[in-house]
This record gives sequence, C-alpha cells and structure tokens, in this order.
Amino acid sequence: MSFTDAAFRTEFWRQQPCFEPACLKTLPDIGPSELLALAGDDLVESRLVGPGYTLATGPMTLSALPPGSLLMINGLEQHTACLEQMLTREFGFLPRWRIDDVMASYGDRDASCGPHFDHYDVFLVQLHGTKQWRLDRGGHTDDELDPNYDIRLLRTLDTVTTFGAAPGDVLYIPPGVGHWGIAGPDSITLSVGIRNPTGVEMLAEVTDFLLARDLPSDTIDDALQQPGDGITRADTRHLQQALVSILNDQSVLADCYGEYATRPREPDLVQTGHYDRQLSEVRLHHYARITWHQNDDPKALRVFANGETIHASHTVLDWLRPLAIDRRCGFDRVRTATDHRLLSVLAELGVLSSEQAGEPHE
Repeated sequence: MSFTDAAFRTEFWRQQPCFEPACLKTLPDIGPSELLALAGDDLVESRLVGPGYTLATGPMTLSALPPGSLLMINGLEQHTACLEQMLTREFGFLPRWRIDDVMASYGDRDASCGPHFDHYDVFLVQLHGTKQWRLDRGGHTDDELDPNYDIRLLRTLDTVTTFGAAPGDVLYIPPGVGHWGIAGPDSITLSVGIRNPTGVEMLAEVTDFLLARDLPSDTIDDALQQPGDGITRADTRHLQQALVSILNDQSVLADCYGEYATRPREPDLVQTGHYDRQLSEVRLHHYARITWHQNDDPKALRVFANGETIHASHTVLDWLRPLAIDRRCGFDRVRTATDHRLLSVLAELGVLSSEQAGEPHE
C-alpha cells in the first residue's frame, strides 16, 4: 500500500500507524555536518537531548555530537532547499499549507528523546542509518507526561508494535500514539509534521484576530439580575449566544484560519522582492506558505500567503492551484492584469523564490 492510496485515508489516517518500507527511492542530500552547522545559527530552532533526557537549546557550537545525545533541528525546510523536491514528490498527497515543518533528528547508537506522543500527525522518514521504533496503542493525554523533565516524556509506554527503519522507510503515526525511537549508528530521521491546532488554540487565534482588526462588536445583552441570584443559567446562555454568533461567521473563521495556517515559522527568513514578467516560470520560495478560500461569492477569492490576506478574483485559480501543488507553474498561464497584480503582491510578501526577483517590466 502507498500513502497516496485511498486505503490509507480510510484505514490509517487518524486511526492507526502505518509502516511503508523502502517507500522513498530518492532521499534529500542532508548530512551530519550540515545539521551540526545549522545548530549554531541564530535563526534555526535547535535542541540537544542528552543522556538522562537533559535538554539544551540552541544556538550551540558543535563540531561533533556529544556521546549519547540527540540533535533536533526544527523547520529544516526553511533552511534547506533540497527538501522542496522531497515534499513535492513524496508528500504531494498532503496540502502543503498543512505541513507545519520538517524536523531532523541526528544521533548515534542508543540516542533518543524518549517515549512521547504528539498532538499532530507525523511521517517519520529514515534518511541515514537505522532506528528502532516502539509504539503503543495510543489515546494519551498531557496528564500522562512526566513533569520532572523539560521535554515531553511519557511516564510509561506499553509497547505493542516495533519497527526497524532503514533509509527510505516511512512510518506514519497519528496523534496520541506513544512512540519511542532509538537510534542506531549515525542515524538521521526526518519528521514531517502536520499543522494541527487544538480548539483552544484556535479560540485564542480568533480572539487575537478580532482584536487586531478592531471589528465592531455588541456588548452582551443580558437581564438585570436580582441581588441574590448570582450568575444564572440565563446569564451563561446569553454569553454562549454572543460567542456562538461570532463563531458562526464563516468569513471571520476562514480569514483567521488562513492567516494562521500560512504564517511562517521564522518570519525573519522572509525576504521581499519583485517579480519579472519576462521569466518563463513562477516558483514559490521553499519557506512560502499559501492557500485560499472562496466564499459565497463565486467570483471572489481570498488568498492567504505567509500569514497575510489578499483579495483576488477566482480566475487566478487557473495558475494559483498548480502553483500551490507543484510549487511552480509556467508563466504562460499568467495572462491578465489581475494575475500580475496578485503576483506582485506575492513577491512583496516573500512568497516567490529569489529566482523571480527583479524589477517589474511594463
């Protein structure tokens, strides 16, 4: 079975782990020296888990891994362009805007970040060396984590399945399933994580979204209570209705979620520019995040790119859709003034790759 098969979506996605040996025939060229160098970069999120699950955070200067340590580099796709081809070729069945990041874990024999679980889906790609994976039945919650450590560590993991991963193997793990990876010699694993906020996180996002825009909002129209009544059921019902009326606004939710989902992990990496109409191809930068929403007006479109909202016509989907899927499209698809205006804004937001940079041609 392949991750692109319908069977994966119906039988495994969000339900149970799935192990695909020799799934990737071509692997990105990322080695230990590159990961060690990235650990010293101020714009790279790096962590080092040592023996006893001690935690050190970067930037850090490393010429080699300390014995028994595991180096983790988050947001690797923002710094390493070769991951673009892997994500497009091997994970094209996922909407790119749903991919949160690609994390690299580099360790020698027995290195590990311990038994843990995630709140999101993850695809674990073995890049170099080997790793043993121990999985349990799942269903974990945060109260099962050990508070005595600075990392997410389960107190116990009752192993029900084990996998031995070699280069090219991919293991899918749904949210809540406990897993414990133990490195073999010179092991590098890539974790492709899916951006999956909780309901509480999205409530906070909606609140910040509304406050930042200073949108009009009515006060809660409740009755005057008797002095001895306290907070009544009618009071909480009025409060609930006021909140539900906000959440029922699909336009607000779409704009908030679109900006959240496309927000760059490291905004300082984003570089603005212009686009050149004389180029034969439009390409997205490897850190670019882009999607869109079409509301009740079939001719209106809101494009979300690097955390910003752009109003556009639905006609741009003729080239925007293949651009989002393939991360590139032929410039012959771009025909109208509306197309060029959107591309100009995308360039200013740092969405187009540096190959598109240059002064616009009239």
